[in-house]
Amino acid sequence: MFQHDFLPSVSLARDDSGPTRVYLNEENESFVSVTAALSHLSRKGISEWKKRVGEDEAKRVGMKAARFGTSVHDSLEKYCYNDPQWKDVMPTTLSSVNMIREYLDKNVTTIYGLEHQMFSRELKTAGTVDCVCDYNSKFSVVDFKTSKRVKTADQILSYFLQCTAYGIMIEELYDRKVEQIVVLMAVTDTRGIEFVYPFDTFHNKTKNYFRYSHDGLLT
Repeated sequence: MFQHDFLPSVSLARDDSGPTRVYLNEENESFVSVTAALSHLSRKGISEWKKRVGEDEAKRVGMKAARFGTSVHDSLEKYCYNDPQWKDVMPTTLSSVNMIREYLDKNVTTIYGLEHQMFSRELKTAGTVDCVCDYNSKFSVVDFKTSKRVKTADQILSYFLQCTAYGIMIEELYDRKVEQIVVLMAVTDTRGIEFVYPFDTFHNKTKNYFRYSHDGLLT
């Protein structure tokens, strides 16, 4: 059973009407979605993959992966809320959930945010963090990921930038010092993988990326 001490909520409205998803805060300030801003990092690879498999197959696979990822996230959210219905999912989903659950049981004590919306005026971006908690006794941003294959750290830079962006939002909005970022990945039919880094590891790279993104300097 996890303890909860949730951070104050932030109200954001999502706007998908334009070419890029944005969020609006209560002051009607506009912030580009974190995931949309970081999509540039995978754009080339996705484009090449679509050429190989075709648009229809790419769409089918993408929708299936999105549904599966959402199912895993929903189950993990319930688990972190101590909701016994977290197990009411398909066996394939439950298998991936259990891979990540092992790390949560071992390392997490108090949880401060689940599916928590935030924004940063400095980065000009906003999004929803999976989990903010004490992980191995350190105030941490935790992100849940699913994958069909094992990935190494150098293949998932966008995940670390995403977590760091959430950490910058936390420090900006709540004046809380983030100590580390954690990515927990469930690899289908294989195993769970844990990536843990001190918060400052990708701090400068994250700030530079979002600055270049907003200035149109990414190539």
